[in-house]
Amino acid sequence: MTHQNDKLKNLKTSSMDRRLSIAKASLLAGTRWATANAGSFFASDEEKEKKRKKAMTDQANYLVSEIGKLKGSIVKIGQMMALYGEHFLPEEITQALNTLNNQTVALAWPAIKAHLQDQLGSKLDQLTIDHEPIGTASLAQVHRAIRKSDGQELVLKIQYPGVADAIDSDMSLFKNMLKLTRMVPQTREFDQWFDEVRDMMHREVNYSIEAATTQRFAERLKDDPRYIVPQIVDEFCAPQVLCMT
Repeated sequence: MTHQNDKLKNLKTSSMDRRLSIAKASLLAGTRWATANAGSFFASDEEKEKKRKKAMTDQANYLVSEIGKLKGSIVKIGQMMALYGEHFLPEEITQALNTLNNQTVALAWPAIKAHLQDQLGSKLDQLTIDHEPIGTASLAQVHRAIRKSDGQELVLKIQYPGVADAIDSDMSLFKNMLKLTRMVPQTREFDQWFDEVRDMMHREVNYSIEAATTQRFAERLKDDPRYIVPQIVDEFCAPQVLCMT
């Protein structure tokens, strides 16, 4: 279980802060990459390849550690690129990006409560919510809740504040980072694939789409005892909150 002291008090969602963090990391990584290549000028082809792989691994791990510090949508972008980017990204980069799956830290309850108040308003008073999340991810965390009127057990999927608004700027940051570090070839195919990732990100933070999809599956599978599909509880849903049984 994550201790309260280990949780984030807030997310760094300022575009300027995030740009400065990534720009600094990218420039440092690019400098290290150039230095590593310069040092291999007189080496054999085998030695050059070995040094190239080591330098690529070191730079990828460094950049991923910096991305992990920012949290939010840029971490999810990295995770999606690790999942779908094996045909576009060097193996060293996808391996480093895969470590982002282990870098999810919960947002502290005071920040979550304030966000819920903003999303649900007075409806929040109708719920008793467990302050400890039962699941955390890069874009959201999940809390147990009980509806006071009838004791119905619920779960709330709560999108982190500012995440949806940061997607486009974070995508630009990520792409610029890859350009500055010259870790991937800048081709039309890569640009098209990057745009597909952007579209997937926007769909993932659209909870109305997720709610409709869940309801559709619940209807289609209602007579099949092999499946249990959560029911959407509309009264406690909001643009950045999804409530289910």
